[in-house]
Amino acid sequence: MKNTKVLLRIYLLVRKWLLFPFLMTRRTVSGGKEPIKRVLILRYDRIGDMVLTTPLFESLKRHIPGCWITVLASKVNQDVISNNPFVDEVVLYQGAVKFMRDFRHKGIDLAIDPFYSYELKSAFLAYISGAKYRVGFAESGREAFFNIKNPRPDPSKHMADHLLSLLVPLAIKEDQM
Repeated sequence: MKNTKVLLRIYLLVRKWLLFPFLMTRRTVSGGKEPIKRVLILRYDRIGDMVLTTPLFESLKRHIPGCWITVLASKVNQDVISNNPFVDEVVLYQGAVKFMRDFRHKGIDLAIDPFYSYELKSAFLAYISGAKYRVGFAESGREAFFNIKNPRPDPSKHMADHLLSLLVPLAIKEDQM
């Protein structure tokens, strides 16, 4: 068990080091300069994580009136938001190739990756979505795929509050949520 944790730490450090050139060449923007009309939220994992993400939908609708929110969900968690009044569209995740084919032409303005882990897949999906603005947590090199200044994970916060902190770089303050 201890050896596994050490190996994981080494792997994440090496990965971050390998992604460093990509991180140095990305153009980071501060907040949205252009209006945000279409939002994509990547949440294709567990039911509980989808439940904890629901305050994010309401906050986006309240602070970006008229925006269209699409949630990339899984078969397991789609029912949690199927009748959510703050979600306009639920799309099932069916692989990266289909995702790229379906989303590159949708004109996504903002992609939000609420994954709080070292997984690269969701960060990469945000990148290939073609979104003008991409935000997620800065963790283990994942920030290389985002172009909005990323919050660092803060384990002392409740997960729902932690997810809402993703909106702070968009000039939506936590006390407004």
